[in-house]
Amino acid sequence: MKKLQSIYLGLLLLLVAGCVKENVHDGGPDPGPPAYYFSFGLNGNSYNLNSEIPQYVSMYTDEAGGYQVGGATLEPSMGLRLRWPAGHVVSESDVLGLRGKVLYFNDTDIHPSLIFDLSVTSPTWYSADTGSAAYSVNITDVTRLGADTTIYGTVATYIITGSCTALMYQGGSKAPLNDGRFRFVISRRDD
Repeated sequence: MKKLQSIYLGLLLLLVAGCVKENVHDGGPDPGPPAYYFSFGLNGNSYNLNSEIPQYVSMYTDEAGGYQVGGATLEPSMGLRLRWPAGHVVSESDVLGLRGKVLYFNDTDIHPSLIFDLSVTSPTWYSADTGSAAYSVNITDVTRLGADTTIYGTVATYIITGSCTALMYQGGSKAPLNDGRFRFVISRRDD
């Protein structure tokens, strides 16, 4: 009888083990896409910068923007800077008003620029101020995140989402930036 019970117990364990669903996420839920990212292609390479470390632009009152970095070393990094005419003080409504706008690299009302650094020692790539409608920054959404007082002044922070294409230059070299997609933190001076 004990042999029969052992056989039944073994069969029962095999049946239960066969019905257990395998967890493909190592015991946790699907993490989904990263909260912040800037992905793009440049000069034959693909990049997906998705660190959770926000980096702000300078503290000029006529600018808003930020950098998305690839990790704790802060490199590689892609920056988006939006500059209004000199003397303009960027307000909350200016930044929230970016929602749905398409900005071209020769715009003067709100001038976009992209800055890419692969490493501390590599030359920087800059967007060219071209009049071509093929190159633009398309902003689909901007939402207020909060205030940050941990740096040398108070900044208002926002999450910006969108896409971009650009003609980038580095010294005498030029290359298209394509398939740019982003969702990351930008800031403006708020004091």
